[in-house]
Amino acid sequence: MTTTTPSPKEIVAGYAIAAIALAAGPVLGLAAGDPAFTIFVRGFGLLALGIVLKYTFALGRLRGFAAHRADGALDLTNSLRCLVASMIVMFALAWLAAALVAPFVHSN
Repeated sequence: MTTTTPSPKEIVAGYAIAAIALAAGPVLGLAAGDPAFTIFVRGFGLLALGIVLKYTFALGRLRGFAAHRADGALDLTNSLRCLVASMIVMFALAWLAAALVAPFVHSN
């Protein structure tokens, strides 16, 4: 099975989609009401995390830090490196999403 690595433009677009998904959770949760708020926030947060993981591991593969070696074995060092990078990206996207969500939260 061959895998295609996304281009850098596709990786940036994936991160932008993750930021929008991370911001959409609280906005839709506030619109839906109190019981569904947590479901929306957690659901869209997990969706954003999945997108970030996908594109961070693709970026790692593009930069020479593939999670699997040529023989198919898991490279733990590169996998941990990609996981740490994913958490850093999620932290940055959470700040961006908070700025996007703030006008909706203060209007209620």
